[in-house]
Amino acid sequence: MAGCMSTMAGDGQGVLCEGLKQLKSEHPPLLDKLEGLLGLCTSVEKDENPVEAFAKLRPAVIEFFNELEPHSEREEGVLFEMMAAYIGREMGPIAVMEYEHDRAKSLIGAFIGNTENGHGTIRRK
Repeated sequence: MAGCMSTMAGDGQGVLCEGLKQLKSEHPPLLDKLEGLLGLCTSVEKDENPVEAFAKLRPAVIEFFNELEPHSEREEGVLFEMMAAYIGREMGPIAVMEYEHDRAKSLIGAFIGNTENGHGTIRRK
């Protein structure tokens, strides 16, 4: 990501390099898909036929994960490394972002693994 400009000093306006533009542009569609997953989860909880609603959830989660993974890898492999050179990684924002990435991958992976047979345990409150 050579040539990326920082806005840490100055008027807050800067020109992002192509790599940062790409990462930034990928966030809104991923967040939209995440919102859609929340809607599907709500359907599983409230639907009269939760098995049918759940059948839509698992493939949507897999699709989301397949789109999230390359984005996360670029952030972790390039952006986080570039930032770590300046601010370190043991504490602060990179440590938090790495934890969030690891946690998300772990939870999504657990969901996919636990629903491999196409069915999860659906519990009503």
